[in-house]
Amino acid sequence: MLLAKNHGGPIPLNPTAPAKELRPAAAWYRVRIEGEGLPAPMAAEQGVAVHLDGTRQSLARRWIDSALLILLQQTGLGKEG
Repeated sequence: MLLAKNHGGPIPLNPTAPAKELRPAAAWYRVRIEGEGLPAPMAAEQGVAVHLDGTRQSLARRWIDSALLILLQQTGLGKEG
């Protein structure tokens, strides 16, 4: 991991993990960014700033919504007209 502090990068490592595992101290996510206006080809590792929008939803709420939708579809109560 070239971005680890041990190698001169900005990412602090988990001090309890074995040194050869290079685990970050906090959560980091690898993402693939595609879009217009990006130079091609890009370096394998490159720092960028990305803004993501979204809403939080609990797993329980998503499961309940799915179960209710299936129930409505199976009973025919959700049909209009």
